[in-house]
Amino acid sequence: MLKTQILGLSHINIIVDDVERATEFYSRTLGFEQAYNKDGIMDYKVTSSQFAVDAGFLDGYVKVRVRFLIHTSGIYLELMQYDDPKYTFAKLMIWVG
Repeated sequence: MLKTQILGLSHINIIVDDVERATEFYSRTLGFEQAYNKDGIMDYKVTSSQFAVDAGFLDGYVKVRVRFLIHTSGIYLELMQYDDPKYTFAKLMIWVG
């Protein structure tokens, strides 16, 4: 048996249908708050072709809204809402398997 010690966790990525609703849910139920870095709020719109290919969209196009939330423990949530191609969570679970 391989014995590995986990020393930390940077963030957890969650694909959501609606970033605003997910933000409200994780804030209310688990105490997460909007995350900020030196450039301000960590809320992005991604259309990078490299990101699309890395995410499995071979045509190289994707439009994603990304929001980072942070917990007092230091763990981040990365909420991702795919706007184009439009995928709901249920469709992604069928696609991923």
